[in-house]
Amino acid sequence: MASKRPLMGTDNILELQDNGYKSTVSALSELIDNSIQAHAKNVDIVIVRDTTVTRDRIHEILVIDDGEGMDRVTFDKALQMSSGTRSNARSGLGKYGQGLPNSSISQTKRVEVYTIQSNVILYNYIDLDEIKESGEAYLPDTETVSKIDIPLYTQGKITPPQTGTIVRWVKPNR
Repeated sequence: MASKRPLMGTDNILELQDNGYKSTVSALSELIDNSIQAHAKNVDIVIVRDTTVTRDRIHEILVIDDGEGMDRVTFDKALQMSSGTRSNARSGLGKYGQGLPNSSISQTKRVEVYTIQSNVILYNYIDLDEIKESGEAYLPDTETVSKIDIPLYTQGKITPPQTGTIVRWVKPNR
């Protein structure tokens, strides 16, 4: 079993949503910039609304690119706070490679990420409520999965890219 990788401290974990990206537009811009840096030709933003509740709410936001995807080492670093993945990056919004976790948790308490490279699908997530409840600020181990377990994919409404990354904000609360 792989050792757990520290994510952040648990004190006031939910306050992380108040730091950094103040708008959804800025947070999405960061993810789009990451996609461009990964040489994506296409970046799709899918907004899924939940109309079954009294108020029309956004149920999830997906950012899907057909870029290079990430290998396991890069993917593990990409979700860690203060552990940038870009070395010598001099352009783009996220020059320090910390945009994925920072922008995502500024908008939602749970972010799920799939990355596809060389016919391998890797999956991991950050869940602020889970961290607060457990008192342990660790990322779960990255999993190799056989499919993308997101309703739009399992229902056949979206086809995954051959390579690339899918960022899913579950029940955005900002």
